Amino acid sequence: MTEEERQVLEFVRRFHQVCLEEQDMEQVGQMISDDIEWTGAGRYNRVNGRENILNAFEADQNGKKYDYQILSADYAVSLLAGHIYSFSGSCYVRGKREVLEDGERVVRATGICRFEDGVGYMMRLHHSLPNRAWESDLQRMTQEDVRVLRSLVGLQSKELEEKNSNLDALIQNIPGGVICCRDDEDLELIFYSDGFLKMFGYTRDEMETVLENKFSRMIVPEDLQSTRLDVIRQMKNGNTKEIEYRVICKDGSYLVIQDNGQLVMRDGQPVFYCILIDITERRKADEELKMSLERCQIILNQATDIIFEWDIKSDTLTCSPNWIKKFGYQAIRDHISEEVLRRGNLHNDDKKIFVQMQKEVLLGSPYGENEIRIATKDGRFIWCRVRYTLQTDQDKRPARAIGLIADIDKEKREKERLLELAEQDSLTGLYNRGAVQTLIQRYVVKALPSDRCALMILDVDNFKKVNDIYGHLSGDAMLRDIADMLRRLFPENAVLARVGGDEFAVLLYHVRTLGEVEEKADGILKNFRSILRQQKDTISCSIGISIAPENGDNFASIYKNADAALYQAKRQGKNRYALYAESLEDVMTPEGQTDVAGAAVMDQKLADQNLTGYVLDILSRSHSMEKSINQLLEIVGRQVDVCRVYIFEDDEDGIRSSNTFEWCKEGVQPEKENLQSINMEELDHYYDNFNEEGIFFCRDVSTLLTHQRMILENQGIKSVLQCRIMDQGKPRGFIGFDECMKNRYWTGNQIRLLQTISRILGIFLMKGRAQERLDRAMNGFSAALEEQRDWFYILDMETCQFLYTSRKVQEQDPAVVCGGVCYRVFFGADRMCEGCPMLMLDSVRTSASSLVWNRNRKCYVHTRAQAVLWPGGREACMISCRIVEGLEKQREEPENSLEEEK
Repeated sequence: MTEEERQVLEFVRRFHQVCLEEQDMEQVGQMISDDIEWTGAGRYNRVNGRENILNAFEADQNGKKYDYQILSADYAVSLLAGHIYSFSGSCYVRGKREVLEDGERVVRATGICRFEDGVGYMMRLHHSLPNRAWESDLQRMTQEDVRVLRSLVGLQSKELEEKNSNLDALIQNIPGGVICCRDDEDLELIFYSDGFLKMFGYTRDEMETVLENKFSRMIVPEDLQSTRLDVIRQMKNGNTKEIEYRVICKDGSYLVIQDNGQLVMRDGQPVFYCILIDITERRKADEELKMSLERCQIILNQATDIIFEWDIKSDTLTCSPNWIKKFGYQAIRDHISEEVLRRGNLHNDDKKIFVQMQKEVLLGSPYGENEIRIATKDGRFIWCRVRYTLQTDQDKRPARAIGLIADIDKEKREKERLLELAEQDSLTGLYNRGAVQTLIQRYVVKALPSDRCALMILDVDNFKKVNDIYGHLSGDAMLRDIADMLRRLFPENAVLARVGGDEFAVLLYHVRTLGEVEEKADGILKNFRSILRQQKDTISCSIGISIAPENGDNFASIYKNADAALYQAKRQGKNRYALYAESLEDVMTPEGQTDVAGAAVMDQKLADQNLTGYVLDILSRSHSMEKSINQLLEIVGRQVDVCRVYIFEDDEDGIRSSNTFEWCKEGVQPEKENLQSINMEELDHYYDNFNEEGIFFCRDVSTLLTHQRMILENQGIKSVLQCRIMDQGKPRGFIGFDECMKNRYWTGNQIRLLQTISRILGIFLMKGRAQERLDRAMNGFSAALEEQRDWFYILDMETCQFLYTSRKVQEQDPAVVCGGVCYRVFFGADRMCEGCPMLMLDSVRTSASSLVWNRNRKCYVHTRAQAVLWPGGREACMISCRIVEGLEKQREEPENSLEEEK
């Protein structure tokens, strides 16, 4: 028998002593679970729940029904799963009152209890008097039922772990901190999330040793008493609280905290589950707004910019007098939300920006800035920068937006002019080589498979002789004439560019037939002959043509194939065009390629490296990160022919690093076990060796600083090549090659290969490590989350399937179940809603919010989308919704309506 089994046995004996002899209701209540099932409890045959059990005991005691003395007891315990035990046995009791007629009797007891950290709770209990049926039941319990119970408890434990894992993912992604504390004077902390520690700057060790896990010590003393009074007042109206107070951080600074919590019973004791949100910046914004209002009148008469005030409740606009000076007419005053969009004062392309700016104001954004075009009296549009600051009323609802309208028309148009110059060829005014490559790639990638296009490369025949005869000035004029001719031939549905000295490119959109392309090519050839007609001379060109998607699906392949066709046209005698065919690749020579095509082919070769593709294939298909990375290190090591390939991963502080993966060539001594938790700063600041591109190149380690040289030479290393592993712009470790046989020059291809492998492995490795941290964390905070005012649900970012839904969402729509597709469940649609805030998220923007109209509930809803990482490494999106009161009258007309709420 284990020590814990002996403790469980003593717990069972003590329970029956309290229950039968002492009949202490308070102690009984502390020794049973909230959802206990008790058969044979007092005057009731079967009772469920702690409260009902205690009521039954109280009724028995009031009736003075029984009074027992335990003479002896014999019990047996058995482990089912985890900390769950079953027990069975009997105790011999004697009645101490005359009402007990039987004198001595045997009380049989069987049940299940949970025992952990020295504390036990009865979960299931059965008391009965002995009979033969009971004896056979007991025998079956000890043989067959125990196995069934173990299986059942194991299954329930697994389900509980999965639920806790999902819930923990929610907790770790909730902005702010999450805590559980006792309802006592010290507010003793039972649990606190990593976000709580990050918010206030403490470690878990400091919370336990310095603050003794007493949250009251962190609250500003001046706020502590008023906070207690607020909680007492709110508890009179329910079991939830929403309060604000200041908290002292580790560095001595203050944060203003909004505390949303709920009082619940945990193991018989009242505790608070709370979500803490930092609203310090919001408080500062409110104070800055008040100060700006005081300065407003002073600025009004001095500023050259237009000052405006939008009264949100009355939907009226007030502008300073210089509006009329700038635009030549009176500004709209009433019904701003509708009239600004209805009239022609805003450029059509900027109306969506104006609507979005309105949304942000209504959502409570403290300030914002946008650039829009506003019409003048004569119909001209002026670029303006609009800045606003929000003012809230005493109920903290948006009341006014106050700001400036600045004329940036000259600045904006100058930027546009400079941008056009950067994309244009200075001689001809056509697109230059860099711009046309971007435009062609963008079009080809986004085009539908049925949307064909043709790329024509034009090369002027014998243009060097033209320059020799007519001179460079005339040659430049001739190139400008060619550009003008192309503009006339292709007034629309085409991209025109000069990509070299005498080389042009034409991308023709929406090609239906090859005959259409050949007709355009014939037109170019004919028009070329007329350029020098006045000088009684002729000039010609050769044209190579490739068709997409048949001849390529990216710029590099399309351009290479068009260039091959151009070379064929030259070989056939010039002054003609040629369509690309696969057979042309056999006659293509490097000398026949243009500069642009040569660069494109090289880029394509680099993109098609077999090793890089193999690495991606292994990592994407592997179910074991450890196994696949070790396999890849071996492949790379043998490919580059080095002695050792390895990965170091930094600790959270970025100071220490450990060798976590290693491959060694035959005969080379492994060093992984000797390279754990290395202080990189003590190695003469080792990371200073890496350049801006994250590369450390060393042919001879003997040239390094003392500590660096020693640690490398002790491993028999002569040359190293290392590359930093980055995660979201931050260094997380490095991958490296060691050469132990000779001093080695590292080639450019090897450096580029190491950089590529570093980026690929870094993505998979960091994602795997993050998933491991998520999977290890488990805690139950469903009560606090479910009682928030917001509705929560989580969607798979790719499939829009529900991964989690809060109780409030299910109450609103019972059809919402995990695995269902969001837009199908809510609207019966076959695709995502156009206004879904999840569409606003990308690799840079991880959160977005909007104000939407819910047609079913007839109200505006503040909807927020937050990208989260779901257990298993799935990319997901957490959606939170909250009804915005008091805005029903501001709903726009259908043609300008906001997105409907899910």
